[in-house]
Amino acid sequence: MRSSGAGERRVRLQELAPAGRGDIIAAYLRAGGKRSGAQANAEQARYYFGLEPQATPADIAAIVDYGVSPLLWTRD
Repeated sequence: MRSSGAGERRVRLQELAPAGRGDIIAAYLRAGGKRSGAQANAEQARYYFGLEPQATPADIAAIVDYGVSPLLWTRD
């Protein structure tokens, strides 16, 4: 996979199993609120996951088996 910007970075993508997706999605939503502000975070949560930005663990658990596949990347 190629990254945008200056230069090229080689990475290996690996699909994350459903059991590990909930924590990753929750962390993404928390970071989005800090990074982008409340309004942008709400839009991202709805657009990418169909969730409210303050989604509960149960809300997140309901989506991890379909339509959501976070990827882990590692530097080669």
